[in-house]
Order: sequence, then structure tokens, then C-alpha cells
Amino acid sequence: MTKRLLATLLIATLAIVGAATADAPTCFTIEGVGLEPDFVGVVNEGLRLEQRMEGSVVEGFLAGSIGQSGTNYALVRHDGVIEIEVRTLLVDPDGAPVTIALRGYTGDPTTMPPLEAYFDPDFVPADVDTPFHGAAWLQTMAPQYAFVNHTVFAATGTINHFTSQIRVTYCAIAE
Repeated sequence: MTKRLLATLLIATLAIVGAATADAPTCFTIEGVGLEPDFVGVVNEGLRLEQRMEGSVVEGFLAGSIGQSGTNYALVRHDGVIEIEVRTLLVDPDGAPVTIALRGYTGDPTTMPPLEAYFDPDFVPADVDTPFHGAAWLQTMAPQYAFVNHTVFAATGTINHFTSQIRVTYCAIAE
């Protein structure tokens, strides 16, 4: 899928989802934290790092699910924007597994530090919640969640790069 098509899809998704909350029947919210990142190094596109994630679903149809594993394969681009690619496994309170594949962006080139800032030993990211937006695809064998196997979810929320705290709400684009 081209970046232009993905951008169009995301804009349409956000327009459809609007002010959806995790109270909607096809929405859920994850709160979590990123652990200490492993720096892969500088690649053509920017700074590549991998960060293990921990969290749980605090609202919505997957409430009570615990993140069993999760890794963010992040890319800090030269303009400071961070591309997020997360793979995670949730297990609901009844033991049903649900996987999530998430792609998105956090930051704005006008407010994010440039790539070079991350190499300064004294660099500390700002203690602010930075907007996040993306799209997610879920898979499961659990019949009660079968609809997720053919549904794209809009993902919006915040990431605090200082505390590594994450709060993201996922809402189905269509039912």
C-alpha cells in the first residue's frame, strides 16, 4: 500500500471515527509503558530502535486483556517524526489470544527534536504527551472476536517520550 493511499485511508478513518470513545462496542483503549529501548543504529531513513512494551486494555470490548508480549520497531526520522510499528499479543481474561499489528506516526516536525538531538549525551525528551495516529489490524481464533479478522482499526492517542507512557484508543472503521 502506498504512503499516499495509507494517508488517505487514515484521514478518512479519523473523519469516520471522529470523537469515538472506548465505550463504543468496537473500540478499546490500551495503556502501557515502553521499556528501555535497544538502539539498532543509524540507517538511511534515520535512527532505528526496538523497544519492548508492557500494557493492558483498560476500556472497551477487550477490557482486562493483558499484553503478553509487544515490541515497537521505531524509526526516528531526520525531521524528528517517529514512525511506529508495533506487534503485540493480548490475552483476554478468558485466555483468548488477540494479536495486533499497528503502524503510525507520533510527533510533528515543527515540535519534535531533530534526529541529531538524540545523539547528544545530555538530551532528554520533553515531558509532554505527543499525539499519535495510526492504523491497526487484529487477528484471533476466538469466535467472540471474529469480526476483528476483517476489520481495520483507527488508532489515536498519546505517547510521552520522557516517561514512555502510552495511551491509545482503537476503533473499528466499519462494522
